Amino acid sequence: MAALRRAGAVRRGELSTLSVDGPPPAGSAPLVRALHAALRRPQTWAAVLADPAVGRALRRLVGRLVRDGWLLTPAQRRRIALGTLPVFAVAAVGVTRLLDSAVEGRTAGGPASVAGLLLCCLATALAGWWLCEVPETGSAARRLLRRHRRAHADLNPERRPAWSERGTDELLTGMALFGPRPLLAVDPRFAELVGVDAERTRPATRVPARRR
Repeated sequence: MAALRRAGAVRRGELSTLSVDGPPPAGSAPLVRALHAALRRPQTWAAVLADPAVGRALRRLVGRLVRDGWLLTPAQRRRIALGTLPVFAVAAVGVTRLLDSAVEGRTAGGPASVAGLLLCCLATALAGWWLCEVPETGSAARRLLRRHRRAHADLNPERRPAWSERGTDELLTGMALFGPRPLLAVDPRFAELVGVDAERTRPATRVPARRR
């Protein structure tokens, strides 16, 4: 949508609708063309997202990213999360050892030993919990994102780039790497119309001013 907006091919209408006002940019991606086709008559953003052609283009895009190993399916994430069960089993063995000693009246060692075992069990359980949180992106995708974010650090919205002086490719690169905040800076009303939440995309901390 940012590409269509920058090309002047989409405009805002009445009652929070969108419509196209020109052809899509040359060489547009399939998803951009599907969005353009869906907006040949005025539509709300919710109706655009429900358009069958847009849905197919999104599914093909996601499928290609999954095949390349950049995105993980829910089933893949569940399998990876199940691999953390042995970690929880180790923590459970330690807790069982302490409980068994308490019930049977046996000593599990001095206070230092008991406290150490409890800390080890807690650390093991926390590590298992942390490993259960499997991200949607694969490790190759995360490495690629980190590398490109370093290479394009000047497009980070927290550095407040002058988007009016930058081209469409730089705007789209900034959105791909750092999220939708650049569109808010360029056209806040349009960004909110296509579902960009100004509150949820606001940076948590301010970037300190650079010394001159």
